Amino acid sequence: MLRAAWEGLVLIRWCGLEAATVGAAHASCQRSAESVEFDIAEQLYRSDALKHSGVVMPATGRDRRVAVVDEAAAVRAVDAIVTFATTSIAVLRPAAATAHSWPDKRACSTSIPLWRSLIDCWDGKNRSYRLLLPKVGPVWWPYF
Repeated sequence: MLRAAWEGLVLIRWCGLEAATVGAAHASCQRSAESVEFDIAEQLYRSDALKHSGVVMPATGRDRRVAVVDEAAAVRAVDAIVTFATTSIAVLRPAAATAHSWPDKRACSTSIPLWRSLIDCWDGKNRSYRLLLPKVGPVWWPYF
């Protein structure tokens, strides 16, 4: 389950980056969402299921171009983000109850409110988040 959450997070991150190309409103939501995406990735990476698996959030910027999309595609992308986050909440709650290790249980439980915050970011409710990365960042977030 945690691997599926990670892979979904990667995909919805790309949806958000593409939606941000449409205009200032989507770009503002994406900037706020990026901070929450980082927090979710950090919680998932701490799990026993993912810690030593070599998962990495794909790099953006010079390494890969983000497609420019139209407004209708951006709306569909945001809908996909909200749908995946809602599904993650519904699935991670029982996964936490049945997890075999404490780090997996913690990753499921602590990421649930973060998925809610991600939904709020894309609904325009949380626009004050800003991702501030350390000079030497984690190996799973290659944005330096």
